[in-house]
Amino acid sequence: MREAIAAVLIAALIIFSYPAAAAPTDEELLAELVASAFGDEEPYICRVAFAAVMLNRAADPRYPSTVAGVAAQYRSLYETSEKTPAEMDRAAAAAAVSGVDPTFGATIVRRKNDTLRVPVSARLVLAVGGCEFYVN
Repeated sequence: MREAIAAVLIAALIIFSYPAAAAPTDEELLAELVASAFGDEEPYICRVAFAAVMLNRAADPRYPSTVAGVAAQYRSLYETSEKTPAEMDRAAAAAAVSGVDPTFGATIVRRKNDTLRVPVSARLVLAVGGCEFYVN
């Protein structure tokens, strides 16, 4: 009986120690989201800032608690196109995941020609390319 329990525990450790092969990492999800949100039109720093905002949202209790949840929410609110991430998108996502945040904790991104109404309490912290980033 002990051997059977030990075998089950070892199998459980092996299964739960490795992430599912089909599940993309936060960094991969961010790279895909950056690519689909921007295409080729925004500079690198804007892409890093956008990825950082998505991470900041996942850490904020007012938003979904995972990068996958934040990405799904963003895609449901804004028109995005499915694009394969370019090297710049991957680098921007990697920078944000490693802690680079040129927005100083912003959770709101507004693109030019966007109809998003920014809360009165939000403070503009960065404007780069066609984007504005706000802390609220």
